Formats: sequence, C-alpha cells, structure tokens
Amino acid sequence: MFEDDIDLEGFYGMPSASALGVLFQILISNGKVATTHDLLDHFSDGIYDLVQAIDELQLLGVLDVTAVQQDGVDTSKLEITL
Repeated sequence: MFEDDIDLEGFYGMPSASALGVLFQILISNGKVATTHDLLDHFSDGIYDLVQAIDELQLLGVLDVTAVQQDGVDTSKLEITL
C-alpha cells in the first residue's frame, strides 16, 4: 500500500562511481583495511569527494570507520564489512 509512495530504488540504490572507486581501491591495495591517508595518493578528485564517498559507503553499511594515527598523523581506518 505505501510502497507506491516510497522510491525504493533510490533508497536502496547503488553506490556512486566515486564510492565504488574507493571500495575497489581498498580491495586492490590493502585487502579489506586501508586508511584515508593511504587513499589520498590514489584519489584524484580531492579530499572533499573522498570524504563524501566514504560517508556514502558508511551509510550503506559497507565500511566501518574508526579514528587512528599513522606516522603521527590523525587519519581514519576504513574496514570493509561485507
């Protein structure tokens, strides 16, 4: 009854191209775990787009994000939860 009023395809939609790129880069470079510091070298769209892609993947339940330090620099540890 209410399904006609809800855009189920938009709600359960596919991740954006940049989010899939981040996910793919984590898989090919470090397996299931990487940091944002590691991804900056491979993500040419900039830090703002990288953060949006990570937020999108976290919202979809694909990534678990925790704060860590790498070489004395604060960064985020990204772990694929699939």
